[in-house]
Amino acid sequence: MKIPLRYQVSEYDCGPTSLLNALGYLFQREEISPELIRNIMLYSLDCYGSGGAPGKRGTSRMAMMFLSNWLEGAGKTGILPVESRYLSGRDVSMDAHSPIVDALHRNGVAVVRLYLDGEH
Repeated sequence: MKIPLRYQVSEYDCGPTSLLNALGYLFQREEISPELIRNIMLYSLDCYGSGGAPGKRGTSRMAMMFLSNWLEGAGKTGILPVESRYLSGRDVSMDAHSPIVDALHRNGVAVVRLYLDGEH
């Protein structure tokens, strides 16, 4: 069974929500392990807001890089049939032969950090 689109439950959880939506698009519900969901939630929401409030600045680039590398490792070991690459800087492109366009042409997904009144 496919999982319906998830929505953010706060103004801070765009990172984990995006990752869970990406996996929900790629896999059936039964294929997504509790460990996968736990790790996404455990390693995201790692930025501190004003006054030191945990999670109130969302998810850092480092956390997203870690999760991307973790997913790639899960794919290489056969835990989940997935490939993942963390792109940054000039590697992020929508050119015809870019890794993002290639992934989308192969029915993959891309989770991107964008700027809309700040990083999101």
